[in-house]
Amino acid sequence: MLRLISSALLLFAVFPLDAEPLLVKGDWPAASPCQDCQTIQFDELEFHLPRSLTGRIYVPDTGSASLVILPRPDSDHSPVHVMHEKKVFVWQFLESRGWLEKYAIGTTADLLRLVGNASENDKDIDVMRKILGIEDALSYTVFRKPPLTAFRIVPRHGESWGYIVTDKDRKWYKLAGAITDDTWSKLLTHLYLSPIR
Repeated sequence: MLRLISSALLLFAVFPLDAEPLLVKGDWPAASPCQDCQTIQFDELEFHLPRSLTGRIYVPDTGSASLVILPRPDSDHSPVHVMHEKKVFVWQFLESRGWLEKYAIGTTADLLRLVGNASENDKDIDVMRKILGIEDALSYTVFRKPPLTAFRIVPRHGESWGYIVTDKDRKWYKLAGAITDDTWSKLLTHLYLSPIR
């Protein structure tokens, strides 16, 4: 009997009856003077970053479009990998299941908001979380500065990462690495959507 009660308590601890949504809102960092900032244009994203964070920019010659922001050697920041992910297979899978229409998913922002909602009784959303690799997220925060939305994911194990998406399309910009709160704030503070014409 004691074992049965212990098992039940463990089950409720892992799957609470009244679970709160995983996604919480964060404040987009306010812009502030940035002395000696360096501008980095990656597709439509325009970053203005302090030199301590941008010692060198490394562009790998393999895989999809990406770059690595390497901090100065005397900085306590870690490298940040910026990638442009198309994730065509994700959209094809969602469409094949009828989930784009069922959940009114039109943009990447729609999808990333959806999977942040409590879904203990929705197996479809559980599958979406697994596809996106956030089923074991310790925290999941959304930041908004129109037309940009940023999602930061901190897993229970491993390094944190984030997505930056726009209101208009299904592009995915992924930021990966040992991204601390300070680095995340610096990445967003002077970030703009700046299409190349």
